[in-house]
Order: sequence, then C-alpha cells, then structure tokens
Amino acid sequence: MVTLHDDKEPATMNKCESTSSFDMYCDVAIAIVNPRPTMTVTASDRSVITPGEQTNTGVYYRYKYKVIPEKGGVLTMTCKAINAIFDDLQTEESKSITVQEPPSSLPVMTVNNGQPVPNGDVVAKTSGENVVVKCQVYGGYPGVNKVITTCAGKENVNNGETATQTIRVGKEDNNKGCMCKADHVTGCYDKKSEFTLNVQYTATVEEYKVNSEHSELTVSADDTVTFVCRAEGNPKPDVSIQGQRSDEFDNTEDQSWESYGITKTATKKMSCKDTDIYSCVADNKIGDGTNSRDITVLVRCVPELPSDFDTTEYTSKNGTTLNVIIPIIGYPDPQAYTLKKVSDNNRGRRRRAVSSEIVDVSMYYVSYVPGQPPEGTVYLNISGFTSKNSGQYVLTIDNGIGDGLDYSFNVTIASAGVKNTKNNI
Repeated sequence: MVTLHDDKEPATMNKCESTSSFDMYCDVAIAIVNPRPTMTVTASDRSVITPGEQTNTGVYYRYKYKVIPEKGGVLTMTCKAINAIFDDLQTEESKSITVQEPPSSLPVMTVNNGQPVPNGDVVAKTSGENVVVKCQVYGGYPGVNKVITTCAGKENVNNGETATQTIRVGKEDNNKGCMCKADHVTGCYDKKSEFTLNVQYTATVEEYKVNSEHSELTVSADDTVTFVCRAEGNPKPDVSIQGQRSDEFDNTEDQSWESYGITKTATKKMSCKDTDIYSCVADNKIGDGTNSRDITVLVRCVPELPSDFDTTEYTSKNGTTLNVIIPIIGYPDPQAYTLKKVSDNNRGRRRRAVSSEIVDVSMYYVSYVPGQPPEGTVYLNISGFTSKNSGQYVLTIDNGIGDGLDYSFNVTIASAGVKNTKNNI
C-alpha cells in the first residue's frame, strides 16, 4: 500500500519553494511476507527521493521516504517490494499526487500590442492618448486563476491568465505607475511587474505677473518693473518674455521647480517708449503650439518726439492753411495744446521761447490720432497764413505729466513762382 502526503484524497501539495517536499510511505503486510522485503521507490519525473526510517507497526513493514518534486504537475510514485530470498517474487503499487506550483517568472506586460515592457521601465505617452495595457502570466501548474492590473490608480481584474486594461492618460497621470500581479491556487505567487508612465503634455503658462499685477500695470518712466512667468510642461518648456516692440531686458533668470516647471524672471527700467504688451510664451513642441499670456504695461511719461523725426522747417503760401504733422511717443494721450509765436529767433526741439505770445485759438486747430501705444500723431492746422505770420512757433503738447513737450518749428512764406519743397504744406 502506498500512502502519499498524509493519505489525503485527492493527494495534492503546494510546491512554493524549490525544497518543498512531502512524505510518502510504502507499507507491506507482515502476514504475507517473511523476512522483511527490500523496497525501491521510483517517480515519474526526476524528483529527489530520500529514504527515511523503516518501522514495524505490528501490522505492516513501513518504509518512509521524503520526496522533493522536480516540478508542478501530476506526479506518480511507485513502491516496489522485492522478496529478500526470492528476488523474482515482487509486488508494486503506484499512486499519483498533484503538485501545485506557482509560475516562476514575472508577469509579462505590453503596451499597445508592442514588445514586452521590462520591469521597472518608463513608458512615454502623450496626454489624451489611449493606452492599452495587456498582462499575461505564463507557467505554473495549474496556471494562475486571476490577473489584476492597476494603471494610473485604476484597477482591472480578470479571471484566467490574461488581463487587458485601456486608459486615456492625461497630465495628471504623469509619473504614475502601471502594475500587474496574479492569484495562484497555492497562494504563494507574489511576483509582480510594473512600469512608470511618462505622460508628455503641452506647455502651459501657470502664472504670469508684472510686479503684482496679472492683467495691466501702469508705472512711471525710470521705474524698474519685474516680470515673473511660471510655466509647466513635459518635457520642460522653453519660456520667454517679450514685448511686441522689444524683447530687451536688463536682466533675466531661469529657475526650475519640481521636474517639469520653470520660472523666468526679467527686470526692465522703463522708458517712455516701453509702453507695450508683454507676453510670456511657453513652448515644448508638444500639442498644437505655444501657450502664452499677455500683460499691458503703460508707462506714464512726458511726450517726446521719435528719434527719427527731425522736421522743424515748413513753408506755406499766402492765404493758405498750414498743416503740421507731429508724431509723438507718450502716455497718457495729450489733453491740452498751446501754440505760441516766438518773437525772437530762438530755435530748438525742446528749448522754451524767451519771448512769445499765445496764438489766438481761433487761428488754429489741433487734433490727436492714437496709434499703437505709446505712439500717436498730433495734427496742427493754422489757417489764413500770410507773410506776417511767418517765423518761429512752439506747440506745447500736454498730457498731464511734467511740463509737456515743446515742439519748436519755423514757417516761411514761399515766394511767387517757387515750387513747394517736401516740407511745404
């Protein structure tokens, strides 16, 4: 009689370790043989069989063996008793045991039907992309009965040896993990595979401010302002601060935060011409393009003439209207105008007249057309111009800041038969 693993029916054992073993007994009735027979034990695989003690129970000659199964599966053990005197007299008996063994390898994970992902690897995907994670567990006897996948915090359970999970990844899933494990009837399969998601997403400007303002800021000429732009993206974006008119700054500095953010700081001493819309632009070549925010900075200043404007001489004809066009730079827009005629010949773009008289407002008309801040144009029309009106004039353009701009110009009357020059109006 053969007894396997404490004679439980059906006979099973769990091979959780390479040294897992069970005891078997070969019993021969004392009443049918004398003297004690010789016993041999064989297995249907290459199990390790170690003889143990031999005892006499009073009913049986009992032979004990320790068996370490080679692998999982159905193992058949055979006891053969051979007569100690007549070796051609022998008997044998076999009995099978089911050896349950968990898989020896890690679960195999693939993404979007690609190649297996090495355990601990990083998988790059783009925000908004559907990611199909498949996990399969090979081997074991019997195979695993349940596979569990967890990806970006979402769990999926499937009976059998395979599980498939589909998720739509977003920015919030960056650096989250995907993991696969399985349940086996032995309860001793504890292997798992995992990888980390590297979700690439479009750069965004998280915060943009000038000094403490987030939309519009008004400062005075010679004030120093600080631009701070905080942007994020994966991969980390390039960040720039630029005006529509100029991207020159006194100082810039980049500082990283966490893994995917960058803060750019720039300072600028503001002048009259620096009224502008300043943009913070972030770009990491992911998605539809750049992301930006705008802030308008208005610089209060005394109006001034553009550096490339130097017209100070005009000619006119008797009885006509003199039209003078004056481009200016400044903020806010002009609020008042005063035209004076200089009694002496003192000239200059910004020099005030020593002796002058205010021209009657009925003789002239001034209008202003704003352009792209801080630019604009002043239009001066002096009517009924005659020879007695020729000479030096000063137009004061006042926008409420300081003393205003004094634009000095000279007007002469064209002689009869003389064609107008480019400064003739």
